[in-house]
Order: sequence, then structure tokens, then C-alpha cells
Amino acid sequence: MNKFEFWRKWFFAATLIVIVYGLGLAFFGQTAIFNYFLNNQINTAFWGTTQITGNVLRFQRFIYGVLGAVVAGWGVILAFIASYPFKKKEKWAWESLVLGVCVWFIIDTGFSAYYGAHSNALINVLLFIIAGVPLILTRNEFRK
Repeated sequence: MNKFEFWRKWFFAATLIVIVYGLGLAFFGQTAIFNYFLNNQINTAFWGTTQITGNVLRFQRFIYGVLGAVVAGWGVILAFIASYPFKKKEKWAWESLVLGVCVWFIIDTGFSAYYGAHSNALINVLLFIIAGVPLILTRNEFRK
């Protein structure tokens, strides 16, 4: 396997992580693992407590469902681009992946930091590194 194919598969694996995270957020956003890594920090930042109830909890379940669906759908699109036009080294594929990942990272991480959702910002940084490394290391393949 050449370097390009290794990094393409790496990026594809990153898209699977995004899809799983989105589905997890949508369907399991109120479970212990999400409470530990996300909810406790977000709930504290916005409501001053880790324990939310009533309409606040209902709204969080709704918004996690919607956000999780969007994240999973975005991951599917990234996966298809990585699997077909990116693999064929179509320049637009690399450019759209880079632009899409950068727009997501800047806006999402900026809002997360501003509102004190530092756990979400940290998750973003990790995903940005995981997705960014293969994009950086394959850029020369798209300049040919």
C-alpha cells in the first residue's frame, strides 16, 4: 500500500469515527459515557449543575438528536468523498474536504470555547488532528 492510500484509508477511518459519534450522540446522548465526556461539562457550563431535568433535559435530548443526525450525515458525505473522488485524486474532493473540515472546526470550536463547553472543544481538536493529518500529507497528490 502506498502512502497516499494509507492516508486516504486513515481519513476514511476518521469519517467512520464521525459517523459513530453522531449516531451515538443522537441515540445514546444521555448515557453514562456521554454524561462523563460531554454532558457533565456542558450542563455545568450552561446550567451550573450536572443534573438537569424537565424541559431542559427534554430540549437537550431533542438537540442531541438533531445534532447527532447532522454529524452522522456529514460523516457519510465525507466517507463517500474519501472513497471515490478523493481516491481518484480529483482536486475538488481534497479542496472540499479541507474547506469543510476547517469551516466546521473554526465555527464549532469557537462557539464551544466562547460558551465554556471545553470538552466539546477538546473533542473537536482531537478530530481535527485525526482528519487534518491525512489531508495535509496528501495535498501534493492533488497538485499534479
